[in-house]
Amino acid sequence: MPKKETGGTDPIQPESKEQIERKIRENLEFFKEMEERVLNAPKHQTKKYPFLGYLNAAEWYTIGTLHMKHHLRQKRKLDRFLGR
Repeated sequence: MPKKETGGTDPIQPESKEQIERKIRENLEFFKEMEERVLNAPKHQTKKYPFLGYLNAAEWYTIGTLHMKHHLRQKRKLDRFLGR
């Protein structure tokens, strides 16, 4: 698998559009299920983020939701481009 400049590996590409849509739905459901639990987690418990330093659960959750919104915007742009 080709290496990225950051030292990681390229993600496995999806097999179909349906697989992408299913994964998006699963991730949205996961975020909904975790929201209350994460936002009520102790603020002093942190985990290191590679570029932003130590973050608590609520901060990690915020990054995750922003990342998901970014992907949803990409999907909407693609859908518009493809006339869907």
